[in-house]
Amino acid sequence: MATLTRRNIVLAGLALTALGITGCSDADPGTVLKGGAARRQPGTPQEVAATELTSFSVRLMSQTFTPDKNLVASPLSVAIALSLTRNGAQGDTATQMDRVLGAADLGSWNQSMNTTMATLASRTGEYPAGDDKVRVIVELANAIWSDKSIVPEAAFLDALAEYYGAGVATADFKNDLNRAVKAINGWAKKNTHDLIPEILKREALPEDPRMVLVNTVYLKAAWLIPFSKGGTSIQPFTKGDGSQARVPTMQAGTGSWFEDATCQATSIPYAGNKLAMAVALPKSTPQRLLTSWAQGGLSNLLNKMTGETVQLSMPRWSFNSDQALKDALTQLGMPLAFSDLADFSAMTRSEGLKIGQVFHGAKISVNEAGTEAAAATAVVMLPISGAANPRALRLDRPFCFAIYDIELKVPLFLGVVVDPSAN
Repeated sequence: MATLTRRNIVLAGLALTALGITGCSDADPGTVLKGGAARRQPGTPQEVAATELTSFSVRLMSQTFTPDKNLVASPLSVAIALSLTRNGAQGDTATQMDRVLGAADLGSWNQSMNTTMATLASRTGEYPAGDDKVRVIVELANAIWSDKSIVPEAAFLDALAEYYGAGVATADFKNDLNRAVKAINGWAKKNTHDLIPEILKREALPEDPRMVLVNTVYLKAAWLIPFSKGGTSIQPFTKGDGSQARVPTMQAGTGSWFEDATCQATSIPYAGNKLAMAVALPKSTPQRLLTSWAQGGLSNLLNKMTGETVQLSMPRWSFNSDQALKDALTQLGMPLAFSDLADFSAMTRSEGLKIGQVFHGAKISVNEAGTEAAAATAVVMLPISGAANPRALRLDRPFCFAIYDIELKVPLFLGVVVDPSAN
């Protein structure tokens, strides 16, 4: 993982490049099919489905967290990749996907995602940091690869172009799968600045794929006020299994506080004061906190921080997570999409398709200077077969975190730190 230098925070996340295929040519994608619709103008932040995106984010995390492992993910990346896929679904398959995502109407949902991505991209800029300026970058990237035998529906191509700025690159999955996988991995690696070098592992890929829809997220952001390296010391941390590790622990003052029956939390802003990380110490267990967050607790936390002086102790951490999300998404309520009864006829009528697997990889590094994180999501389509005194928050046992947009109240990354000494 690249080392953070000074306060250079680059939030290069969710890189939505124009038509989402920028960089694909490096991997010889073949013909790029584009819809005839022009890119729709984004709306206002009030148009963003923040509550629905936050709910989906935590429900997905609740399904994938296990008490003995660190976890980092970008459910927003998963939501974008599934939204691309949803535009190809019909019937009960579409209904289940809408219910899981929280989409009441596809057109409104697409425009909400369009506005979300554009608003996050607008966080790009240079911000003052003492006598210097630091660069904050937000990028969003979407790309789709389709086998040469598949003819995408015109309305599907139009929706991808209009709301997601994406086209469909042709590939030869049937006759040269290794080359197609190499192309997809190369694109994801480039758009996550080398942090996710392999979103598709050939040995784990379902046989006979027909289409792969990919989203990437990259974030690198310096704290608005960096932690002092001189304040970092080795302190004990009680891990999820009850054992102890001694880990580098940072110290800083923050200016926000939240407390309810489930946790105590504070928020650490990044340069530019457009993004922040909330860290929350559960009063019980991380799993119970995630359950509460899934029932509206995280939205409540992000909206109800109060201004108080907090003395924060927080370990440095750096780790990655790789997940296959088929089981989690099935449990959340969209089993049809993965079955032979799936209806993706709005995507193509060339062949009946279903989702074979949803792969998600994420990596995060947090230290005195700031945060670097990246994520990639790939949806693989298969043919259907048959104050006065400062408060203290000491994160010395498993805790949760959420990196979120301050205005939108939408989380970009969520995670649980069970063992900060693990890689």
